[in-house]
Amino acid sequence: MLDEISREINALPTGPYGEVIFDGALFANFPDPEHFLHPEPDVHEGPEDEWILPELAEHPHLLGFYIPMHSPGRVILIRHNLRRFYWSLVRQLHRGLPYLMPIDLQGALDLVVRKTHEHELFHFHCDVLRQLLGGPYDSMFKFSSEFTSMSI
Repeated sequence: MLDEISREINALPTGPYGEVIFDGALFANFPDPEHFLHPEPDVHEGPEDEWILPELAEHPHLLGFYIPMHSPGRVILIRHNLRRFYWSLVRQLHRGLPYLMPIDLQGALDLVVRKTHEHELFHFHCDVLRQLLGGPYDSMFKFSSEFTSMSI
């Protein structure tokens, strides 16, 4: 996944100081980053049926998801959505900064992919603890809704 987007970054033209020169057409088909920031819960609670993977992978907003322990639990990152999210973030950064270097774009790519992976690993670690300690399974949506209402 990183290699594919890294090749896109390396193919971008650069100016005399190594700054990336962006073509507006690059960003034409990418939604606003907000499109990805508040998706539905990303933990699949039902049985691990083979049909669910393609269905979740085609979700328009999810960057990744976690399927709880069915020996083992599974973390799945959605490549095309991560790519769309990344380039939409770059578009937003490009508007607010005087220039971006290829190394800046590579660092942002690493951050987006690692952040998503770590987020899904959080679900995995919670699931492992739940399995080890015998805790009940509460959906993350229910938990986050209760937490939000308690914090306000």
